[in-house]
Amino acid sequence: MTYEEKYNYLTENGIATDSEINLVCCINGQSPETLDEILWARTGYHTWEAYDYYEGICELEANREYRDFEDNEEEDFDEEGYNLLWN
Repeated sequence: MTYEEKYNYLTENGIATDSEINLVCCINGQSPETLDEILWARTGYHTWEAYDYYEGICELEANREYRDFEDNEEEDFDEEGYNLLWN
C-alpha cells in the first residue's frame, strides 16, 4: 500500500485522526513505515492484512450474534406477552 492509501485507511476506519497522524509524522517522519507503527500502536496488529482479517471476523461474529438474538426474540416472551428474561 502507498502512503496515501495507508493514511486514508487509518482515517476512514477510525483508527487515527488526521491530527494524530500529523503529530506522529512530525516526530517520526512522514513515511509508510510510520503509518505501520500507528496501526500497531492503535490496534495491536503488525500488518494491514492481519487487521483486515481479524476485524472482519469480529464483525461477522457480531452480526451473527445479533441475528441469533433477533431469531430468538420471539421465544423470550410467554403467550401473554410477558418478557421471560425479566422474571
